[in-house]
Amino acid sequence: MKVLHINTLLRGGAAKACLRLHTGLLRNGIDSKVLTLDNTPTDVPEVYSHLSFCNNKFSKISNQLKIKTVRWRRQVRLLGYPKAPYGFYLVNSPFDITANPLYQEADIIHLHWVNDFLDYPSFFKKNDKKIVWTTHDISPVSGGQAFEKNFPFDEYQKLIDQQSAIKKECFDRQSITFVAPSKWMQDKISQSDVIPNISVHHIPNSVDTSVFQPKSKEVICQQLRLPPDEKIILFVASNIDEQHKGMATFLEAVRTLYIKDLLLVIVGRFWEPPAKIPPYRYLGNVESEAQMSLIYSAADVYVTPAIEDNFPNTILESLACGTPVVAFNTGGAPEQIEHGVNGILCQNTSPQALKNSMLDFFRNHQFDAQKISADAHQKYDLSVQAQSMKTLYETLVASSE
Repeated sequence: MKVLHINTLLRGGAAKACLRLHTGLLRNGIDSKVLTLDNTPTDVPEVYSHLSFCNNKFSKISNQLKIKTVRWRRQVRLLGYPKAPYGFYLVNSPFDITANPLYQEADIIHLHWVNDFLDYPSFFKKNDKKIVWTTHDISPVSGGQAFEKNFPFDEYQKLIDQQSAIKKECFDRQSITFVAPSKWMQDKISQSDVIPNISVHHIPNSVDTSVFQPKSKEVICQQLRLPPDEKIILFVASNIDEQHKGMATFLEAVRTLYIKDLLLVIVGRFWEPPAKIPPYRYLGNVESEAQMSLIYSAADVYVTPAIEDNFPNTILESLACGTPVVAFNTGGAPEQIEHGVNGILCQNTSPQALKNSMLDFFRNHQFDAQKISADAHQKYDLSVQAQSMKTLYETLVASSE
């Protein structure tokens, strides 16, 4: 059984989840490969760029130009529309995935986040493989919106209707097995108007527990040159300037958060520190998972103020390191966080509620890092997700024999 995972990028939450599943499957003896549109270097084995299969100089240059222009074409198409807070994606792409040798040799095609790479009309017309699709957001079964919170539906409705009609026609040709990392996303996908009465399997994301595990805060703080006696609040985002990551809410909450010996530690791209915030240390972008494990272990609490998210990898990483989490009671976070046991759930998404939850965390709770980590390791180790997915693949292959 050969499985090909397809994800547009090698960065971001969906890519991380895809690569972790792929790694778990390899460790479980499954012939697994990953095909991506970009060519970002990675140490993960059996990961290939679409560009690497260009068999002549002309086709390579052609595909390089397509990669450079595909997102620009989407931006041009959406001129005149208000900016979608989580992104809006089109059904068309200039790439033919079915022509790739990895596609042709695979038994199962496992789609992940494939926006700007998958061309719906041509792919579903040509595809003759079993398809599994992990929904990292709702864009596969929506008119193009990735999430619904604060989305300007009125302005996009005509385009949504056009794209939904195309997707319905494509999906009528195929039998697709959908997988949702969270029960919240499972419900969202099940309610789709694009594929009525859809069946969705719930299989949570995983984390490499050999990397993300508890470490001594005092020792780690010395390595990272952080003060070990201060109360460290951690904020992590791939791109901090993305509105839905919640940095604005976080800053508003901590601006008047009066806690003795408080230190904010910020990780991610594109942050310009504003004036009048508590003491902070900005670590920039951190690609190394080993380094991120140290940072989680150095923190007293990880705070994630996203107002709508699926099943955040960062929460899994923090819990696996034994670091409790403060998050809004939205999306998939309540499935990861047990209030008072491994973190705090804010009951509304206001800055004041987030501030009160952080105060509550430091004043009224004692958390057991070893217990938090052990529970996360048991639930979310790579082997757990890989075994569930392997069983699903075997069922699909058996049904076609």
